[in-house]
Amino acid sequence: MGLKPHGDIVINVITTKETNEWEEKNESDKKYYAIYSNGIYQETDKFKADDVNIYHVDPHETFLTEIVGNRIVNTVIKPTVTDNNNNLITPDDNMINIIHATANSIEHDIWKFEIFKDNNKYFAFIWLNVNWCSPCELYEYDIDKKSIHQLCEWDEIDILGISVPDSINNFSSDK
Repeated sequence: MGLKPHGDIVINVITTKETNEWEEKNESDKKYYAIYSNGIYQETDKFKADDVNIYHVDPHETFLTEIVGNRIVNTVIKPTVTDNNNNLITPDDNMINIIHATANSIEHDIWKFEIFKDNNKYFAFIWLNVNWCSPCELYEYDIDKKSIHQLCEWDEIDILGISVPDSINNFSSDK
């Protein structure tokens, strides 16, 4: 087995430039990335996205964001989640835990928030509300620890699809 300079691939993502809801996603803007366990990402060959469930967390309904001392604090008030067809759903325990882990980990106002579920793996993609730029961060959810950890960050992108490597897809954190 050869040396892995970036660690193991955690997830592959397909991105495009960030668009508003009324804009069409531009196919020519697609980029394909391999995201490694050490946070490095690099462009990779095209791949087929997995069939995943994508959930949208409404940050304005879900969180109360306040400045406490000199910190921004997100408090969960009412987890509000829709599926990809904009149907309101009852979030499962893992989604609730992701929402709470996000509130406990992120010290910024959250502008947009998506949860990707690929078999037994969960990922959170979060856009921060920051003036004059649009930082977005990809997190992996650890089911056992009920915590999120940041994999990488970009500026002004949307995720169109993900693919989890088979070795990870077949691994289940559920005990």
